[in-house]
Amino acid sequence: MKVELEGLQQRWLACKAHDDEKHALITALLAHIDAQSIQLSKINSELDDKNIVIKAVKKDKEVLKAQVETFKQERDRHAFVFVIIDGDCMLFRDELVQAGLEGGKQAMSLLKQSVEKKLKTLGGSVPPHLQVIIRVYANLQGLAQSYQNSDVLSNGQTLEEFVRGFNMGDPLCDYVDAGNGKECADEKVKALFRHYLDDVHCRHVFFGASADNGYARLLGPYAQDSVHKQRICLIEGPPFERELADLAPKFEIASFDVFRKSQQLPNTNRRVSSASSSNYANAARKTPSPSTQGTVLSTPTSSQERLPVKILRNCKGERLDSKLSYDQRTLNSLRVRKLCNKYALLGKCPFELSFGSCIHDHNQDLSEGEKNALRAIARLSPCPAGSGCSDGQCLLGHVCTKSKCKGLGCRFPEELHNINSVVFSERIVI
Repeated sequence: MKVELEGLQQRWLACKAHDDEKHALITALLAHIDAQSIQLSKINSELDDKNIVIKAVKKDKEVLKAQVETFKQERDRHAFVFVIIDGDCMLFRDELVQAGLEGGKQAMSLLKQSVEKKLKTLGGSVPPHLQVIIRVYANLQGLAQSYQNSDVLSNGQTLEEFVRGFNMGDPLCDYVDAGNGKECADEKVKALFRHYLDDVHCRHVFFGASADNGYARLLGPYAQDSVHKQRICLIEGPPFERELADLAPKFEIASFDVFRKSQQLPNTNRRVSSASSSNYANAARKTPSPSTQGTVLSTPTSSQERLPVKILRNCKGERLDSKLSYDQRTLNSLRVRKLCNKYALLGKCPFELSFGSCIHDHNQDLSEGEKNALRAIARLSPCPAGSGCSDGQCLLGHVCTKSKCKGLGCRFPEELHNINSVVFSERIVI
């Protein structure tokens, strides 16, 4: 009996231990479930917060997208292309300029049509209401003078009529007189080029100044800028100058028939008479003064026998000096001989005519090479009239003779430095 009781007790203890184990397991499971429930609740709360944020972001995104679309539509509604021309070096065809008022209207129309046609070949969509803004800047006084000197125009009024017609053709197209200063047109062209290239409404900038090397420094930085350079189109009228020719392949290029293909205007033979030339003619026949009688003088060229002289000017109407070929040793030897430049090269000496004598040597017979060297010596002194000089017999310098001279301490004034050396017109005087 006792044995059976002990067996039952052992069995009971075994069952109780088993129940205790199940209880512990269930308790642990319930605790785990409770912890997971709390974590799940926390996650659900965070998820709800994120959903709220996502919905807000989506809503903001839609709003921003709508705003961007509105801005794009607004930008497209005011989109334009800007055409900037340096009129000092990019000339319209002669027949258009000669046609005056109607020629100006036609030039504006042809230029605008050429731009619109070129736009269709460029990448990207073209807004339906794309506007074309054209600005031409030039020194009209100097340009009119160059046209008259080359006999393209008989008077300056025709150019005024041409400009008036250009301005009447379209309210967004202007031909502007930049003033008579050396850099007036250049500075306006550069400033407007930068301004409109930074304008978000401006799709493209058409830049016309192919005959002026000075713009290479303006375009250089943009050649490496992939964002900006795809919006720049270079217009070629006259062939690109050397520095521009190196840069041009990096940009889009357009060639419009409305412009002359040569910057240089045609040559003319024009006889110019003046009081001074008449006086020189009379003086050449005079008997030598007492101080020079008895000396056989060599008269290189009398005023009656003067050869035609070219007066060269660039696109701004600034006088240029022709290139000379001479030997440096010859020049050095002539500098110490104290020759009379005007007598040797022009056949007349104002000091001899006025005072009867001259402190410089008149007794010489120079070869052509020596005369060229003497001309080079004379050009070491600046002409008081500067770039505006129109005296065909002037021997002085109209451009600083030193290469890369900055003007500091130079005997030539600042305005005779950094002058465009491309010949624009030639006026032949006798």
